[in-house]
Amino acid sequence: MALPDDLLAQRPEEAVRRIALARLADLESAARRLADPSDVEAVHDLRVALRRLRSTLRAWKMRLAGSVRARHRRALGELQALTGGGRDAEVGARGLADMSGLLSPAERRGALWLRGRLVKQAARERKAMRESSDRTLPRLLRRLRRRLSFYAVEVGGVAAASAPRFAADLALALRHHGANLRRSLARLSGGEDAAAAHAARIEGKRLRYLLEPLAERLPGVPELLERLKGLQDDFGAIQDLVALEGIVAHGLEEAAVEHARKLHRAAGRASRKAGSAPRAPRDETRAGLLALSRQCAQERRRRLEAACLGWREGPASEALAAAVEALAQVAQAQASAGLEIERKYLLRSLPPLPAAEVNEIEQGWLPGERLMERLRRVTVRGEVRCWRTVKLGRGLTRIEVEEECPPELFERLWPLTEGRRVSKRRHVVTEGARAWEIDEFLDRALVLAEIELADADEPVVVPEWLAPYVVREVTDDDAYVNRRLAR
Repeated sequence: MALPDDLLAQRPEEAVRRIALARLADLESAARRLADPSDVEAVHDLRVALRRLRSTLRAWKMRLAGSVRARHRRALGELQALTGGGRDAEVGARGLADMSGLLSPAERRGALWLRGRLVKQAARERKAMRESSDRTLPRLLRRLRRRLSFYAVEVGGVAAASAPRFAADLALALRHHGANLRRSLARLSGGEDAAAAHAARIEGKRLRYLLEPLAERLPGVPELLERLKGLQDDFGAIQDLVALEGIVAHGLEEAAVEHARKLHRAAGRASRKAGSAPRAPRDETRAGLLALSRQCAQERRRRLEAACLGWREGPASEALAAAVEALAQVAQAQASAGLEIERKYLLRSLPPLPAAEVNEIEQGWLPGERLMERLRRVTVRGEVRCWRTVKLGRGLTRIEVEEECPPELFERLWPLTEGRRVSKRRHVVTEGARAWEIDEFLDRALVLAEIELADADEPVVVPEWLAPYVVREVTDDDAYVNRRLAR
C-alpha cells in the first residue's frame, strides 16, 4: 500500500492509520507466502512484518485509540511469540555452522549433533506457525483493516488547513525514541551485561521502524536508517550468541540424558555376558558442546566490549543522537511551515480575461536530487522582487517554505539553474474570496489555471469566462508540475 506524498502534512489521526494499513498490507502479503513450502524466507518475512506492525501500533497508540483494542494487540503478540522458537532454532543452526570451524574434528561431532536437532525443530516450528497463521491471522487482519480505515472527526472542529499535522507528532516521537535509545546505550557496561545490549537493540529497532515510512519524505532519513542498521547488526550478533548459549546449555542437558541411556543399555548388554565388565561409551557429544559453549561465551564477551566502546560514548553514538535531533527539527519545521492547497487545470488556450493583474515570472531550480530549491523573480508594474522557495509533497496539498531574497543573491544563484527554468506571464483574476492564476508559458504553447484553497475539501466553482477553455484537471499529474516543465 503506497503512502501519500503529503503524509507529513496530514492530520496525525489519518497519517498514522495510513502507516498502520501499509504495515498490515505487508503482513498480509507475507502470510500468503506461507502456503508455498518452497519459500524458505516466508516465515522470516512474516516475523519481520509482525514486528513492524506491532511497533507501529505501539508507537502511535494514543492516535490509534478507538481503532486498535487491547485484544488485537494481544492476538498479534501471541502470534509473534509462536515465531520465537523457530527463529531461535534457525539462528542457532546458522551459528553452529559458523562456529564449527573453531572446533577440533572430535568436538565438531557435538555441534553436528545439535545442529541436526535444531534443523528438525525449525521445521516443526514453521509448520506450527503456518497452521496457527491459517487459523487466526485472516480474521484478525480483516478486523484490523476495517477498524483502521475510519476515524472520527468533530464536525465544526479545527479546519484541515489549521489542524495539527503529523509532522509535529513525528518530531515528538523522534525525540522520545531517540532519548530512550541514548539511555539504553548509556547503560551498556560490557562483560556479561547482555541484557543492556538487548535493550539497546530493541530501542534501535523501534526508532528504525518509526523512520522507515519516511525514507522518501524527509532528507537525512536514509542515512540515519543505515546508522541504525549498523547498531542493530552489532547488538543483534550479541543477542544471537546469547540465544545460542541457551540452546547449547539445553543441548548439554539432552546430551547428558542421552549418554545416561547409552550407559544403561551398555550395562544391560554386559550383564547378559558372564564374566564381562561393562564398557562405557565415549561421550564425544558433550565434549563438543562444552567446547562450543566456551567459544560462544568468549565471542559474546568480545562483542559486548566492542559494542560498549563503539556505542556507549563513542563518536557513533554522538553522531546518531545528532542525526535524530536534526530530523526532529526538520519535522518540527514542516509542522509549522506554510501549507499550500491548490488545484490546477489544463486550458486549451488563453481565455479572454476580465480585469487582471499581470506578473512576469522567471523560475529556476537549483541542483538537487531530493530537496529541490526554487528561485523566482517576479516583475509587477516594473517592480522586481526575488524569492527562494522549497516545496515538499505533490498533488493537492503540499508544504511550502518561502522567503524573499536580495536581488544580488538571486543574481549569484541564478546561473546554477541553467537547464532547469521556466518563463511565464501570470494573469491574476479575483473571483469572490478566491483568485484564479492563469499562467501563459512564454517558452512553449501551454496555458494552466490554478486556484489556491483554504481547505482540501473546499469545492471549486469554475467561472463562466474560464469553463469553456478547461481541458481537464491536472492537479495530480506530475507532467504539469513546474519543476518537470523546466528546461
